[in-house]
Amino acid sequence: MSIEALQAHIEQLSAEITLQKDVVRQLERSKCAVQRQLNALRDPISQLPLEISSEIFLQCLRLPHGPRDPVAGRASQLLMNICSGWTSIALSNPALWDKIYLGFPGTQVLQLWAERARIRPLSIVLRGDQRASIADVMAFLPLAANLVECTIDISLQNCSSIQDLVLPSLEFLEERDGAVLQHLTLPSLNTLLATGSINNHSLLLFFQRSSPPLQI
Repeated sequence: MSIEALQAHIEQLSAEITLQKDVVRQLERSKCAVQRQLNALRDPISQLPLEISSEIFLQCLRLPHGPRDPVAGRASQLLMNICSGWTSIALSNPALWDKIYLGFPGTQVLQLWAERARIRPLSIVLRGDQRASIADVMAFLPLAANLVECTIDISLQNCSSIQDLVLPSLEFLEERDGAVLQHLTLPSLNTLLATGSINNHSLLLFFQRSSPPLQI
């Protein structure tokens, strides 16, 4: 065979391989859907009244980990991976989605969980290995309209032109060194935790802006 014929044959085989990969992926999706249906038929929890099954799911989040534990932050999503019945139960209970553990940035995840939590007060933990700017975090926080607890465990770098922000419902804030606090007004804050040191001048200005019922 000529070089041209061999190259044409290779291209034909490559196209066939791509087609077969698409077929395999479709079969895997179909298998997963059927498996979820089978799991739902076999699962006794799906047969319980919604109030009972929802409470069982809530207990999965509460023990043995606390509200700011990453395991609790992932449990709700894991419950949806079992079967369609469990997915329906999880989505019907806003209390399963009011504690969010995020690797920053996680804008789409936050919006999704906030939608599922509906009007529930939100508790958010932000963690990240890479440095982020204070402006990035300030733009992120308003996406959670019912935010009452926030832990910021990120290395932050200063930037210019940061717009100050009012979060009227936030009651708990934990961060490293007050980098975000100096740009916030938090009239409902009652607990402030800092893993590092907060500049005294920044803290005084915060008190003047917010007058919070604060415990440090």
